Amino acid sequence: MNAFASKTARDLQWPELLARVARHAVNPAAADEILQLVPQPDVARAAAAQARAGEALALVARGAALPIAATPEIAELCNLLERGVAGAGEQFRDANRVIDQARRLADHTLQHAELCGLLRQDLWCEPQLDGLRDRIARAIDTSGAVLDSASEGLRAARRALGRIREQLHEASNQLLSRHKDALSGQYLAERGGRFVLPVKAEAQSHVPGMILGSSGSGVTLYVEPRELSELNNRVYVAEAEALREEAKVLAELSASAQTLAPALRKAASNCIAADRWAAIARWADLGECWPVVFASTHADSTQPDSPKLELVRMRHPLLLESTPVDGEPGSTEVVANDLSLCAGQCLMISGPNAGGKTVALKCLGLAVWLAQSGLPVPCAPKSTIGWFDQVLTDIGDEQSISRSLSTFSGHVTRLADYLAAANQRTLILLDEIAGGTDPDEGSALAVSVLGAFVERGAAVATTTHYERLKRLGAGEAQHFVNASVGFDFETMRPTFRLSLGVPGQSSALAVAERFGIPHALVQKALELLPREQQHQRELLEKLESERAQLSALRRQAEAEQQQQLRLGEKLRHEVEHARDRERERLQREAAALTLEVQEARALIARAKSELRAGALLADVAQAERLVNEAATPITLHGNLTQALSNEPGGEQIAEELLVPGLRVYVPHLESEGELVSQPSKGIVRVSVGGLKMSIPAERLRLPRPVKPGARGAAKPEPRRRSKASATHETSSLLPVRTTSNTCDLRGMRVEAGLDTVDSFIDRMLQLGEPAAFILHGHGTGAMKDAVRKHLSDRRQVTRWEPASREDGGDALTVCWL
Repeated sequence: MNAFASKTARDLQWPELLARVARHAVNPAAADEILQLVPQPDVARAAAAQARAGEALALVARGAALPIAATPEIAELCNLLERGVAGAGEQFRDANRVIDQARRLADHTLQHAELCGLLRQDLWCEPQLDGLRDRIARAIDTSGAVLDSASEGLRAARRALGRIREQLHEASNQLLSRHKDALSGQYLAERGGRFVLPVKAEAQSHVPGMILGSSGSGVTLYVEPRELSELNNRVYVAEAEALREEAKVLAELSASAQTLAPALRKAASNCIAADRWAAIARWADLGECWPVVFASTHADSTQPDSPKLELVRMRHPLLLESTPVDGEPGSTEVVANDLSLCAGQCLMISGPNAGGKTVALKCLGLAVWLAQSGLPVPCAPKSTIGWFDQVLTDIGDEQSISRSLSTFSGHVTRLADYLAAANQRTLILLDEIAGGTDPDEGSALAVSVLGAFVERGAAVATTTHYERLKRLGAGEAQHFVNASVGFDFETMRPTFRLSLGVPGQSSALAVAERFGIPHALVQKALELLPREQQHQRELLEKLESERAQLSALRRQAEAEQQQQLRLGEKLRHEVEHARDRERERLQREAAALTLEVQEARALIARAKSELRAGALLADVAQAERLVNEAATPITLHGNLTQALSNEPGGEQIAEELLVPGLRVYVPHLESEGELVSQPSKGIVRVSVGGLKMSIPAERLRLPRPVKPGARGAAKPEPRRRSKASATHETSSLLPVRTTSNTCDLRGMRVEAGLDTVDSFIDRMLQLGEPAAFILHGHGTGAMKDAVRKHLSDRRQVTRWEPASREDGGDALTVCWL
């Protein structure tokens, strides 16, 4: 990290932000990786990191977050295996825990492959590790000890050792009983791996044998009796033999695992990487952060790119955990603001002190660094973030006593460095530019320096109290834009809401009174202001008050709209519930009638077998005909069957709800479709499958909700048709390209792209889509050729061809399923 980046990290409180993300990690190694995150050097790697964060976040949203567990460190075992050195039992036990976790992650991403294509590739686990796991489980127990069953030699050695120890204990018990008066206690001690008796020092002569030690006080001597000496020797030899057999088992296990050391190391890395992405996803989910897609660059490389920031409902990430806003005690609301800035433009943020100007400034820099580091951004998904090569900041007071620099001198020195480094891919954030000196000279210097930054094509944002800069943004200088944070003069508190296009007043006197300056002194200071400035202050106060009222009305309208949507959703659920009840009633009646018909037919069958007279048999035939006629409404799609199969029955869709994109049911086609246009003279355009058609609006109904278990319901046997007829039928369809039926392969490798195509086609088949679009782009043509060859080999694809010019031409392939 260069000096500029280090300064930016301090100004943006980057380490503090990473620490909050790292708190969600389970493994210390994953937390350390998060703490080391910095912006990626290029857009490709940053976009890949954002994509992985997006997949992890999608799993969280589904309720299927990555299954994370604490995993031990196995780097030392991998090093030993690669050098051909045997590992210990505890190390192999830890290796099995890592393999189990890596396999669990791989299986989880495979189960949710439609959400995590990249993570599925990253967390792939070598299948041969499963065999190693089984071998370890047969040889090592959960404590890390080698099992008796690991080898016949080890089993025999341990049995022999056990028998000798039994003999030793029997002999020891006899000696304890025989010499109990000479012993310090009725127990068997151990010295140097040999079993001994605790003998009183004064009674040593009563227990013949070798003295192997004494207690600290010298009162007790530890004596090995002659009767135990031979048994101790045999135990020593048997233990050595068991240890040799254990070492042989570990050596064989290590030899079989040597070639898998790289795979084992990769499995451990997968566990930490998954923990890192899961921690990022948990942090993003709690803070309602979203992965971002970087704004595309200019197609013509001869033209300079113009990165821009369009942040919708951006919030400062360090304020997401109910932290007081800008140090304001008792204020915990995190205000979301819209921020806009592009290359070659200067945004000047003004307004009261402690009003959120610096927070807004930091939001711009943090949005760029978050996006480039692979972290989701706390803004609306429709936000735009361009690529900036560097973010230069000057926020806060940094004096340098050693260099004899005052605050202003240090600030000017940094401005000079930034002027030399600025270009059209630089984002520059300045807090109170040219402050701390004479206001007239400082404002003049600020105008000059900001103009130079803009000429170099940089995107600049600064906070200021200088009226000259505010007038610059309000004048005809199109590259200078005002913005202001609000102040509520009724409550005498800042609103922390940013408004683009208008300057704000500093409200220094109001802030001073709020923080304890007596009202009389504030009024006296107000009277000392020039008359023109007092008039301007009154106008700005009036403007701010009206803007606050409009903002409150807008929020009220948005709240009412949300309430209407909730009521509409509640009404829809009530209607669906009523339909379900009616449908269940009809099903019960149909089942009862069907049962009655079956009983009547059974009676007729029995009567046939019993009757012999021709005349009576005719009467039975007449009765059978009447029963069949009664059964017709049930068996031949009569009234009840028709009522049951009528897809959502009854009510029409209100005309005000018929908007493009609405899913509708077309009863006479027995199909669902999507509304293409609003009603015109009672007629709407509907897309059903690949066809567009005009239908009277009164015929449309709401789609029937899918009930649990419906997915497994039996489906009618499809009509068999020849390949020629299939080709003719599919060619007559005109598929409509939407985001839901388009698979984007740009930026993928060919192998990964083909896997994605397979998953996508399977999903389209499950959804009953007649056609699908595959966006592979032009590039070298390798992906396009591979995709089209792959489609030719899939039996589910009846035909394919390049998309129409309106849909993207040869950069896309459309296939019929």
